[in-house]
Amino acid sequence: MRRIEIVLGELERLTRGLCLADLAQETAFTAEAIGFNLGLARNSVSKDLNQLWNDGLAIKSRGRPVYFLASPGAGNVAGTSAGRV
Repeated sequence: MRRIEIVLGELERLTRGLCLADLAQETAFTAEAIGFNLGLARNSVSKDLNQLWNDGLAIKSRGRPVYFLASPGAGNVAGTSAGRV
């Protein structure tokens, strides 16, 4: 399994665990947090998350720190849409 697939799997797992109250508190995940969970370097995870965002599989926040969420259809590659929060 490629690293980007592992990162996507972790992002989907973390996003599935969110509830509406978490979203109201603007809870999302940084490359650092995902890298820590997976034992990977932050810069490598950041590169993969940005690629997932470019591919429409992740939602990316503006500003710093940058937060990511899995796109609603990330599990189904066809027909997904993502944007900036």
